[in-house]
Amino acid sequence: MKNKFIYISIYIFINLFFTSNLNSKDIFNFNVTEIQITQDGNLFKGYNGGEAFTNDGVSITAKNFEYNKITNILIAKKNVKLIDKKKNIIINADQISYLKNEEKVIANGNVQLEDKSKDIIINTIKITYLKNISKIYSEGKTEAYIGSKYKFYSKDVTFLKDEMKLYSSNKTIINDDNLSTYELGSFNYQIKEEFLKGTDITIVENSSLPSGKSDKLYFSNGFFNLKNKNFKTGTTKIKLKKNLFERPENDPRLYGVSSTKKNNITSVKKAVFTSCKKTDSCPPWRLEASQIKHDKNKKQLIYDDAILKVYDIPVFYFPKFFHPDPTVKRQSGFLQPKL
Repeated sequence: MKNKFIYISIYIFINLFFTSNLNSKDIFNFNVTEIQITQDGNLFKGYNGGEAFTNDGVSITAKNFEYNKITNILIAKKNVKLIDKKKNIIINADQISYLKNEEKVIANGNVQLEDKSKDIIINTIKITYLKNISKIYSEGKTEAYIGSKYKFYSKDVTFLKDEMKLYSSNKTIINDDNLSTYELGSFNYQIKEEFLKGTDITIVENSSLPSGKSDKLYFSNGFFNLKNKNFKTGTTKIKLKKNLFERPENDPRLYGVSSTKKNNITSVKKAVFTSCKKTDSCPPWRLEASQIKHDKNKKQLIYDDAILKVYDIPVFYFPKFFHPDPTVKRQSGFLQPKL
């Protein structure tokens, strides 16, 4: 019986090869355990495990197959694995449909796509792979792992393999290997350069710490080099850790219309700083400056054109001054004004 199945399988391949009006490169080759042919030889079904493969480096293993010779569409079901050797792509799914004329692969149910050459894994419930242009997009909740450095949790994500870009217009959470967490309204990530662009951004610098123990940053939009932690952003709100000045009841915070970070120097334009506890009324005191810089190399806070206000009343003007940042021991830094 087994020899009979093998004989029929070989016959079907020869029949498809010589009688189909498709080019030979579009023909599927099959190696299956059991087969069934209907509709005048145009519908082929394979059962109990096997493999389908093409002449351009794609192979599909599955429990069951259905191939329509007229439409040139192959549907594989149960424990399906597609390997595209030329593109170094592997897709595992419950079901895969390969539309050969369009070079489109649609995977459904417990889908995992792996780019072996770039160490990228995408998990979701549905993926469409446009083979000719190396474009992959998911539908529904999606997890993407970029090596061991970044984990993306998003929805409806697009991966452009040739350009090495990953993007989505939906809410996304990114965790990195330094325990930082990025939450974005939308994102565009250049994988090779580790360059992130996003909107409605919240960053927690150490998400393993309890709330209030780590700095929390808010940006309306921004560009981030994740390799060196440099950035350039729009509207900025920075909530510093509560015990920054060894007074845990306070809420130190820094606001500005834009901000940049380069070479460990963070600059906030048109900045407002206070460490007073948050209340419904204005803070008792605050510093307003055209620019506030935090130089981590020198461990200094530097102010340009600064005005000290107490209950909204200007008290002092400083063209320029600086003081040690809170990491400097045995120095008081800037002392909170008292009435």
